[in-house]
Formats: sequence, structure tokens, C-alpha cells
Amino acid sequence: MNIVVLADSFPPYLSGVTTICVELARELLKRGNKVLIFTPDHPNKIRPPGLESAKILYLSSFSTHVPGLRICFPNTFKVVKEIRKFQADIIETEAPSFLGIDGIIASKVLKVPSVSVFHTLLVSNEYLQVIFKTKSDLIEKISWIYHRWFYNAGDMIFVWTKQMADLLTKNGIEKRKIEIMTPLFDYHNVKILRKDTVKKAKEKYSLNKNVAVFLGRVSPEKRLDFLIQVWSQVVKVNKDCTLLIIGDGLYMSQLKRLVSYYKLEEYVRFTGLIEHEMLLSSGILSACDLFVSASISETFGLTGIEAMAHGIPVVLAKSQGLAEMVKDAGFVCQADDADCFKESILEIFDNLDLKRKMGKKARETSKNYSTPVVVGKILKKYENLVN
Repeated sequence: MNIVVLADSFPPYLSGVTTICVELARELLKRGNKVLIFTPDHPNKIRPPGLESAKILYLSSFSTHVPGLRICFPNTFKVVKEIRKFQADIIETEAPSFLGIDGIIASKVLKVPSVSVFHTLLVSNEYLQVIFKTKSDLIEKISWIYHRWFYNAGDMIFVWTKQMADLLTKNGIEKRKIEIMTPLFDYHNVKILRKDTVKKAKEKYSLNKNVAVFLGRVSPEKRLDFLIQVWSQVVKVNKDCTLLIIGDGLYMSQLKRLVSYYKLEEYVRFTGLIEHEMLLSSGILSACDLFVSASISETFGLTGIEAMAHGIPVVLAKSQGLAEMVKDAGFVCQADDADCFKESILEIFDNLDLKRKMGKKARETSKNYSTPVVVGKILKKYENLVN
């Protein structure tokens, strides 16, 4: 098949959406498909390994408030022209951006079926507050009107959980077009550290005996301020613990000030950004005891699955998409229940048998999200649309 992917999130920018797009394209090429990718031009653009045979077209773009993320300007004529030349069978859009609109228009003009992926809950108040610097019911209402138009314009919509499917249906997006799929990641690149090397990994990052890790963008919608407050209560009970924050973002300086305010410098470590494939292969996640996230703006939470693949339990907010999949692989708390987060973290730290049992279940669950498994399902959906 000839498959077009339109993605504003693409290396060198790192995110869960970037990971999914690269893994999808890589596996499609392995299976003998042709792939055309439209993505923003970037001063530090790179071609990810495994995409040597993909055709990548870089379009003029502008920077955003999110470090490293660029958004394409409208370029409808070129997008339609190149997709026609490519003789596309399927067009997949990764966001309701200008580039996504170009993909929808190309689908209509060329009569090529389209798939729109609902990666990010941009209509949530948490995201809207980051973008517009204020909370507003009117802005949220307008955002839903736009999302309704965009996603209903395509032929099929991929979402990652039933929770997200129900949310879209509730807000007027056609139920018949929605398909619940699963995100994907390179499960086979995950490295589990041996016991004798865990100590070295902990020494490298100055970690205490018990470690909880957050992995992702350091941004207000991730609710890391709430997590720091929880951690201030955890250390009152367990002094030999560390909250490891892997990632970077516009909220880093404020977060470090909050750590200083609670006098947690000894108990919180920041690594900054670690390149994705290096992160998985380094095994640092397997040196941690659990993954924790209080975010309520996720459509899924790919970083949680990546942590689970390293054999560690998770502690999540109930409204997070991944919470549907946790079951016996961790604990799920109400979003603002700080006591639940604290007690869940301490229970995993204190109960080695429970940690091992949950960790084993976590690793088993994560196998369902490995790239070959998921792409096989995606190709069947593509074929159904084409036929």
C-alpha cells in the first residue's frame, strides 16, 4: 500500500506522538509498504533510523511555545500535488492542525480514504490553559466545535481507549467512524538491567533506595506540581526515596522552585531530556520501583506503557486513558486524592512481593503494544477502508 502520514510531531521533537509516528512508518516500510511523510521543516531535522526508504517532505513551519515543536503553515496545493503524484491508498493525519486540514482536503479532492488519529486531548482545560494562558468555558466550547468538524470530516478515527471513544461520541463525533486501537512502541528495544547493574544506574543519577519515576514533557498540564506536593508527604514516611523526573519543558524552572519551596532537593532528581531510543535501551527505567503520573489530560499515556515494559508497576490518576489498562499492574487514584497517591507509592516501596507481582503483570500487559502486533491491526483497518 502507499500510505501518507501527516505529522507535526516528528524528530528532532520528542513526544509520545513522535514515537508512535516513527514506529508506525518504520514497521510499514518493513512490511513492504511505501510511505510518504509530511512534517515541519526544522533547523536540526534528522531522518530517524529505519526510515531511509521513506519519502519525507519538509514544509515551511513556525515555532511554538513548546520547546522543539514546530507547526506547518497551510500548504494545501503542495500537499495535494505530492499526494496525487504518490498515488496514495490511505492518508493518515496525526493532529487537527493546518497540516491535518491539508490532509483532509487532499482526501476529499483526490477521493483517497483518510484516518484521523486522536492523539492529544487538546480540548481539555489543562491544555487550553497552556495554549491560551487562561481557563474559559467559551474557548473549550469553540475547541469542541472545531474538533467535531475536523474529525467528522475524515473516514475513520483511531482512539486509544474506550474512555476517549465515549468522550468523542458525547461531544458529537460520529460513533460509526471511531475505532478503538492501541498505541505502539519498540518493545524489543527495552533493556532490563541485571541486579548488579541497577546499583550503578542509581549511583549515576544519585538515586536513593526507592525510586518513583515520571517520564514526559515538563509542562503544566502534566500536574507535576501536584506530584511534588504528594512527594513532600511521601518523604515524611520514607526518607530513603527519590522522585526521578525524566524530561524537559517550559515548566522546568517553576517546578524546581517548587522543589526548593518544599525543601525536597535531596529527594527529587531531574535528568533533563533523554533521547527516546537511548532511554529504552539504557535500562534506567528498570532501576526504578514504579512509574507515577497525576496527569488528567492524556488520551492514553504511552510513557506509562514504556515503563510497564521494564517490569515496574504504575500509579496513575483515574481519568488518564492508560488507567483502563492497569488492572493488576498498579494502582489508580482519583485525580486529586493526594492520600491515595501517597499510600499507593509507599505500599509498593514497602511490599517487595506486591511490587514483583505487579511488575510481572505490567510487563505482560505491555507486550500487547509492541509495534508488530499493533501495526498488523492498523493495516487491516486500512485495507477495510480501501476496499
